[in-house]
Amino acid sequence: MGQVASAAELKARVARMFGAPLEGIGKAEVPARDRRAQRAAWTLLNDSKRLAMPAQRVRELELVVAEALGRSGEPKLSTEDLRSLLDDRENSEECGFSPHGRLVVNQLMADADSARDALHEFFCLWRQHFFDHMKPLHLKQEWIRAVT
Repeated sequence: MGQVASAAELKARVARMFGAPLEGIGKAEVPARDRRAQRAAWTLLNDSKRLAMPAQRVRELELVVAEALGRSGEPKLSTEDLRSLLDDRENSEECGFSPHGRLVVNQLMADADSARDALHEFFCLWRQHFFDHMKPLHLKQEWIRAVT
C-alpha cells in the first residue's frame, strides 16, 4: 500500500479508502467538549490504560470528567460516574451519528466471508506504519511476525 508520512496522513488515506470521513457521518448530538469527557471516562475505566499513565495525566482526565459532570474541587469519581458519560455516547450514536472508526470497521466487516482477511490486512497496514515511523526496538515476536 506504500509508505505514508504521518499518522494523520494515514488516517486521511483510510478515510478516502473506506468513504469514512474523519468527522464521521451524521449529526453528533454530543458537543465536542462532552465527547472529550467521554473519551476521558473511557480511558479511566480501562485499567490497563490507566495504570500505564503518569499520575498527572490521570488527574487531568479526572478533571475533564468532573467538569462535564458539573463538579469542582477534588471530586471523587465513581465507576458509575464514568459509565454515565459513556451511556450518553451510546445514545448519540443511536441518534444517527456514525464515527469514523465505526464506519471503517463496518466496511471491513461488510463481507462476512472476507472480513477476517480484511481486518488482518488493515491491522498489518497500521502495524507497518508503526514500524516504519516509530522504529521500535523491543517488541513481542508475535507482533513482528504479524507484519512480516
